[in-house]
Amino acid sequence: MCVAVPREVVRVWDDRAEVLVDGQPREVVCASLPDLQPGDFVLLHADAAIERLSPAEARETLEFIAAMDAMFDDPESTMHLFAFAQTEAEPAAQRVGRGEIDA
Repeated sequence: MCVAVPREVVRVWDDRAEVLVDGQPREVVCASLPDLQPGDFVLLHADAAIERLSPAEARETLEFIAAMDAMFDDPESTMHLFAFAQTEAEPAAQRVGRGEIDA
């Protein structure tokens, strides 16, 4: 699975830009994003800026990625999600068994 991550542009020249990745500068291709400026946020995938984002979109996406990362660091924190799915699925399975709904 591939994930595109928001990054802030710090410098632009020609069809290249410099963004910060974990605090380190990285040169990326930005040819498909005309008029890119320092301070803009881009969606970065495989060292290519593929989409411009608003600061709010970038912040929301980074917060979501951080939340997902935290869940993977602590698998127990997600167990309530699986418990909910299981309790919701059981009644449907029972109704299928009784012929009340189609499978």
